Amino acid sequence: MKLPRLRFSVRWMMVAVVVMALASLGWREYQIRLLGNDFRDPIFNSQLMARPTGSTMKEPYVPGRPFPVTISYDFKLSTPKTSSLILGSIWLEDVAIGKAVDSYMFDAKLTVGEREACSGSFTWDAMVPHPGRYQLRYHRYHQMANGKMQGGNGGGTFHEFLPEAKP
Repeated sequence: MKLPRLRFSVRWMMVAVVVMALASLGWREYQIRLLGNDFRDPIFNSQLMARPTGSTMKEPYVPGRPFPVTISYDFKLSTPKTSSLILGSIWLEDVAIGKAVDSYMFDAKLTVGEREACSGSFTWDAMVPHPGRYQLRYHRYHQMANGKMQGGNGGGTFHEFLPEAKP
């Protein structure tokens, strides 16, 4: 039995490897040069946190009363430095229905050469309408050069709101 000539198979395989390598290099260059600017986060090392304050296990959270939330933020420009509008969004979401029942939003404009960083902390009094399980959620967004909003870091914590105890 005569075996097929191997050098043609190896030659075609080598051509295929070279074509794939060139295509990969071309795609990488395309991503770096054309797409790279849109996906860079000018506020990469910025943080936004939201935590409940004031209640303990002895004093449960009660619907209809203010639910104090401490909001801390530390926004700063990273490289490459480009001016950016940053939005901080904090909301309480009813876990049972998956909808927000109360929310708070604030913004900060960072400009290269003028205001390259801002930080602070404040309290927001959120309200919950009825007993149940809620998630305190927060997220940071920034406006890209093309005007579109892009999400950044975020998180959330779960909290039980119990009916008020009758004396």
